[in-house]
Amino acid sequence: MRNFTVLIESDYAEHNFTGYVPELRLSTTGDTKEEVTQNLQDLIELEMERNPDLITHEYEVRTLTLGKEVR
Repeated sequence: MRNFTVLIESDYAEHNFTGYVPELRLSTTGDTKEEVTQNLQDLIELEMERNPDLITHEYEVRTLTLGKEVR
């Protein structure tokens, strides 16, 4: 069993959600958060089947704090 960090964001223009797996550089979309989560799981499983020696990319999650309010 492996854990993967995923980013899910809403796309107001397309009225759906986008999911991204930074260490695999894979992304997918879905109409709901649940759908995009399932799509990500399916995509990761397919990638693991396709490539048993899965190569992951280094990534870092950071939070940036700006000195002034951005609108």
